[in-house]
Amino acid sequence: MKKPVLRTILAVTLILLVSGVSVVLAESIFSGGWPYSVPPTGHFNMFVANGINIKFFRDLHQLPMAFYLWADNSYEGYLATDWTVDLENNRFQVDLRENALWLNGDSFTAKDVWTTFMIHRLIGSPVWDYLEDVEIVNDYQVWFHMKLPSSLVQRMILRENIVDYATYGKFADQVAELVTKGVERNSSEWSSLAADFNQFRPTLVNATGPYYLDPQRVYASRIELWKNENSYLADAVHFDKIYVYNGDVPELTPLVLNNQIDYLTHIFPAGTNAAFHAKGVEFVQTPGMDGLAIYFNHKHSELGRLEVRKAITYAINRDEVGALALPGVTQGVQVVSGLGESLLSGWVDDPSDLIAYEYDTDKATALLESVGFVKKRNIWYKPNGDRFELTLQAPVSWSDAAVAAENIADQLTAFGIKTTFTGIEASQREPNINSGAFEMALSFWGTGKPHPRYAFEGPLLYSNIRAQGPGIGFDIEQSTSRGKVNFEELILKSAEGWDIETQKSMISTLVYAFNETLPVLPIYTKSPKNVTGMGIRSEWPDFSDPIFQNSPGDDNFAVISILRGTLKPLK
Repeated sequence: MKKPVLRTILAVTLILLVSGVSVVLAESIFSGGWPYSVPPTGHFNMFVANGINIKFFRDLHQLPMAFYLWADNSYEGYLATDWTVDLENNRFQVDLRENALWLNGDSFTAKDVWTTFMIHRLIGSPVWDYLEDVEIVNDYQVWFHMKLPSSLVQRMILRENIVDYATYGKFADQVAELVTKGVERNSSEWSSLAADFNQFRPTLVNATGPYYLDPQRVYASRIELWKNENSYLADAVHFDKIYVYNGDVPELTPLVLNNQIDYLTHIFPAGTNAAFHAKGVEFVQTPGMDGLAIYFNHKHSELGRLEVRKAITYAINRDEVGALALPGVTQGVQVVSGLGESLLSGWVDDPSDLIAYEYDTDKATALLESVGFVKKRNIWYKPNGDRFELTLQAPVSWSDAAVAAENIADQLTAFGIKTTFTGIEASQREPNINSGAFEMALSFWGTGKPHPRYAFEGPLLYSNIRAQGPGIGFDIEQSTSRGKVNFEELILKSAEGWDIETQKSMISTLVYAFNETLPVLPIYTKSPKNVTGMGIRSEWPDFSDPIFQNSPGDDNFAVISILRGTLKPLK
């Protein structure tokens, strides 16, 4: 702003104040979006289904102890100031910030951290697969005693959003009483307490962050997070309020076009992105760490055969699918490993030893013929003489998935396997896979978290042996060139101990076994274009800043930048 204009504004403001006229300066508002259920379906118990957690925006009102910084494999402290792995005593020590207050005026202490993890113990969170106990040493130090040391524990502890004893303490105390009495998680007493907690509906959402969620400001269209003046970060942030608009792509598209949005992680169709570009919207493109894969139903008479899955893999041009699904965002998978390439290079010594599965219809043909399939007039017939036909499910509301499924179906049909794309509602994707109600389906692969274990848990455990139903029906024990492999054992052991180097051999075995047995087929990676209000509504750090190497879903760079004070309203 030019100095004469600024002097004029200040002079007018002074005259108005002297005259007794109140002056209201414009509020600075940062606007994002995430779908949520409004009350009474949506509620404020952050640990159970339909809690209004608003994804990464929760970090702005209920801080974690630290955020992970991907660029240098380190943590940046918030409610924690220091943390140490005590190998001799088999515990993880966390020192806490001493100048933090809650929205209600209470001091933040170790009792709040203890409360948070007692609630996680009640609901059976994975961190308690590794923890023995949580001990309050003093008001600002906590010891996490280990029953099974794991490098995952540091992240599970430091990245957890901390809640308050004032709200959740009565349940935490009851959990502690059950533990003291020796009551097990499978007991009726434990189940009864868990059922009571599932019905608990807080009316206050206490906050340590620079903003707070007021249940009275949760509307059908948006949630308004107002400034929490009690927060130690209140003076560090530059926005007066945070708006989180309710909705997905259809609801949020008009807001972007009307210059009402500062940041979104939603994936928009190529045509919509082009319209945004024309409006001057700038994007930040995030690293490709995950994407969509074909989930095979291994109980299917033909898809249960490895030779058939390999033939399908060779018959699909993944580069073509990636180029078409969402141009500029999706890329065909180059290495079929179950891991994004940024993770793969750090965990597997020689990825070049993996089977490449480059597009090759001759190899696909040879594989099908090796198990008795016959091709006549460009149509494949199964060994029993029936035509080999398949269906591929994908959510029609996911524009990239729908385009990809259509292209995959066309490619397989052109190869001689008549394949039909069946569009489903996004809400049916997971239930259909869990119940085995599919032949092939597009679903997620990879991970936005820094340990490979998370990439394999989804398809091989939660959509398989731990599904509420048959899931993909993949036999968890497989014979490979490296011997007999039990995927479940490998996944669970792959994060044991504090030494990452020791874990690498197990991760390598997992990757090679996945590559050989093809439980699912990763098709493309997404490098999403996140919408920003850069230059329109807000001033962002330079996009070359290392913070933009962070995963937007798990250690969101916009949130961290707001908390650091480096993301500001446009002057």
